[in-house]
Amino acid sequence: MELDDFELQFPDPKLRDPHAIAVHAQWLNGGYVGDVVFDRLISGLGATSLGALRTPGRFYDFTINRPTLYTDGTGGRKIEIPTSVVYHVRREPHDLVLLYLLEPNHLWESYEEGVIDLVEKLGVTRYVVVGGIEDRVPHTRPIVVTGESGDAQLSERFGEMKVRAVIDRDPGASPTSELSLIPQELQNRGTTTASLIAHVPYYLRFESGDSTCASKLIRILMGLENIEFPQEALESLEDSGRQQYNRLNQGILGDLGLISDVRRLERAYDQRFRP
Repeated sequence: MELDDFELQFPDPKLRDPHAIAVHAQWLNGGYVGDVVFDRLISGLGATSLGALRTPGRFYDFTINRPTLYTDGTGGRKIEIPTSVVYHVRREPHDLVLLYLLEPNHLWESYEEGVIDLVEKLGVTRYVVVGGIEDRVPHTRPIVVTGESGDAQLSERFGEMKVRAVIDRDPGASPTSELSLIPQELQNRGTTTASLIAHVPYYLRFESGDSTCASKLIRILMGLENIEFPQEALESLEDSGRQQYNRLNQGILGDLGLISDVRRLERAYDQRFRP
């Protein structure tokens, strides 16, 4: 069926009091953490596609968000068009809706109205944004995840799970994404909203995404949403993260400037995130 600008196949039976986990690419996707979390949740939880934007070109400039050409090594070719997609997972007591929302280049208001309408039509009662931001933190210290929610019980759960309150928010204006209006409007309409953001060392550049930060977020989501994520898959992701950081450690051995920067970041981290 068509819902605003989305082409969807609504599940039968309907979703049961669903909670949504949303990735707001590209603004809150530092280190491609949101991409990794989304892909691993789909594969690890056996998520089923509900649909995607009907005409992505209405919202995206394909000279900015370029289509991707995939080849399989045998001459097979597939072109993937940038778009926003929706998946769902059957579970107890709350079904899950997984949203990957790519920032539009055009018609922001229409796009946001369509997403909000979609979330409400699916009956979502909790909307959690997950992702990453680049920060002046070292890769040699534990990953910091910050979160916030207007719901007192959810904020208390964050404290129990060692999720830190949002930090360093100075008075005044700062840039953001217009996608931030989606949870704001949902909250105004009575939906519980929250965010979980991993702080990614700003100097890291992993094309496949920061696996350490992604695995940290998945572990938190497992506790928050009572998700039964395959242990083997999680351990594989964590091992990938260790390998990424080990290769980085080897690569900076001869870079005295970067070593010095990391030492300064460590001292600042120990002051900033002192228990």
